[in-house]
Amino acid sequence: MVFEMLRVSNASFADSVDVFERYDDQELSFTDATTVGLCDRHDIDAVLSFDDDFDGVVNRIDPSTL
Repeated sequence: MVFEMLRVSNASFADSVDVFERYDDQELSFTDATTVGLCDRHDIDAVLSFDDDFDGVVNRIDPSTL
């Protein structure tokens, strides 16, 4: 696994707003939408999270399964 710290640029923030509005039928917080937007922008395959709100939006790896 490779870990990289990403900063939220103005373009990434705009992506976050788009994701938040696109998935308004999901339980995504704006922080979750920002994570999804960063995944899209940086071609990230999955998030490592206990938060099942990501399910159906982005691939999620549950840390308890590792």
